[in-house]
Amino acid sequence: MKKIRMILLMCTIIFSIGGIAYADDDAAKIVEITSNDSINNENSLYLIKRAVKCGYINNKGEIVIQPQFEEAYDFSEGSAIIFDKTSRRYAYIDNTGKQITEFKFADAMDFSDGMALVSVMEGDQKKWGYINRSGEMVIKLDKPFGGYLHSFSEGLAAVPVSVGEGNKMETKYGFIDKQGNMVIEAKYAFAAKFTEGLAPVRMDTYGKYRYINKQGETVIEDKFNIAYDFSEGIAKVAVMESGLFKYGYINKQGETIIEPKYSKAGNFSEGVAIVSMDAWGDDLSIIDSTGKTIANTKYKIFDDGQHFSEGLLGVSWQESFETPPYMKYHVGYIDKNGQFKIKYTDTSTVGFGDARDFKDGVALFNSYYIDKQGNKIADYIKY
Repeated sequence: MKKIRMILLMCTIIFSIGGIAYADDDAAKIVEITSNDSINNENSLYLIKRAVKCGYINNKGEIVIQPQFEEAYDFSEGSAIIFDKTSRRYAYIDNTGKQITEFKFADAMDFSDGMALVSVMEGDQKKWGYINRSGEMVIKLDKPFGGYLHSFSEGLAAVPVSVGEGNKMETKYGFIDKQGNMVIEAKYAFAAKFTEGLAPVRMDTYGKYRYINKQGETVIEDKFNIAYDFSEGIAKVAVMESGLFKYGYINKQGETIIEPKYSKAGNFSEGVAIVSMDAWGDDLSIIDSTGKTIANTKYKIFDDGQHFSEGLLGVSWQESFETPPYMKYHVGYIDKNGQFKIKYTDTSTVGFGDARDFKDGVALFNSYYIDKQGNKIADYIKY
């Protein structure tokens, strides 16, 4: 089944993966600004584009930050990134639209845990570090070539350092605190962020993953080919079977609570997870934390990071017929019982979009924002 895609919920694209930045990539984030006197909750701010400028609306569809930015991104922890095309540099605004930093960052990541990962140019060298909410560079990093940098989570950030000498020098990962102190020794071939007190790490480049606590102690032994974040006390893990990854779930004691048998699987959210036995992710099922199937469907999600939000999940589905119209394409939202609550149907994919997660009662659906009754709130893009 074809995956139906649409415009991203941003006005430009950044190379970022779950708060991880590849240190030698030149991509980053966004553009120019002004201010608005109204005080807004970030959960009620939604990105829009009017002609060639980006701004933000509230959950009533009212413009609260006027379209003035050439490129802009979603808010995170009360700040959003903007980009100046002339200087090719990034800056941050607050949730009133006021610029809180100068355009000086070659790369910029969302604020996470009160800190944002950024880079600045010193001559022809890119220097990485973390800024606080005032835009001050409070931690400077000395990173090795090719390492991955992570955003802060639960007070710690995984960072790469060079260890050894000469031809024996290699990159290892450790964890720093918000003062820049290395609090967990840099000895891992790879490390990801902490969630619910645990982080997946790998001792060897081609080894299996284990989980450690914030003291650096191994809590769950090496046994997973891939290990993911914990969510609601459960983590998705993968093991290799006959050359293919199979996904299952463990608890925080490392006990398998749902056997690795799925070809596709999502993180738990709101007590349920989305899984599929199909390698392409078709015919998804909804399971609870015991592995019990709540609903089997013929639908497909838009990307592997999707999950239920505010009781609804964005899905797509297509039907084939032997007579005209031959195909029908459906996109919309289902509840936890697998029943459509909001649905859009067409015989063509032209102008056909996807259904993104709800946030504070509003979601991007096709090319406009809707409420949970399916009513249109505002256009995402209008020329």
